[in-house]
Amino acid sequence: QDLKDHMRQAGDVTFAEVMQEADGRSKGCGIVEFANAQAAQQAIATLNDSDLKGRMIFVREDRENRQGMGGGGNSCSVYVGNLHFDVSWQDLKDHMRATGNVDQADILTGEDGRSKGCGIVTYQNPQGANRAIRELQNSTIHGRPIFVREDREAGKGAQNTQLFVGNLSYETTWKELKDHFRSCGEVERADVQYQAEDPTRSKGWGTIKFARARDAANAINQLNGSDLQGRQIQVRIDKQGS
Repeated sequence: QDLKDHMRQAGDVTFAEVMQEADGRSKGCGIVEFANAQAAQQAIATLNDSDLKGRMIFVREDRENRQGMGGGGNSCSVYVGNLHFDVSWQDLKDHMRATGNVDQADILTGEDGRSKGCGIVTYQNPQGANRAIRELQNSTIHGRPIFVREDREAGKGAQNTQLFVGNLSYETTWKELKDHFRSCGEVERADVQYQAEDPTRSKGWGTIKFARARDAANAINQLNGSDLQGRQIQVRIDKQGS
């Protein structure tokens, strides 16, 4: 709310979100969506280096969202933010089908299984997704106005679905690795790498392949630095993966 109130000086703010770590702490950055491009440009011109709670803030265009500025995208998926933590996938699906047939609705969850307050909705066609962005923006579910935008992770390609997992215990099996990552989404394959000269001896690292890029991204956010059999594991995109 502090961020939204501050940025209102430049124009009508439709949504403001502070990015958070997996433990709920602020990352020190956020996204503000204005009602029109002119207000966004005004914010960059007048609020860059302005003071917000004793800190000089930096304001620039959200470069990840630039591709969606023209509207009418081809993605069938939308990201839905500012959800009440009690909203279920069924609640979300029922609400979003007002603009088209919904194939799937997912609530994104943390390592502890609790809702992160956001979700992904996949429509049968891009028209349903585009209508949702236009018509369901700021609509209310469980008493909270939601934010709807194109799912930026959709269609990024298979290279972003495979992860490298390092610092594994030498005792960790592929099944234990797979079970650890299942909380973030559908795991297609899990492999632990073994020494060529001794196929029973682990190298202490492995790979995980998810069905969807957004689940892989969620796993990096949620499980990098998490504990698996007494070791803090390292999780990142597998640059060698196809």
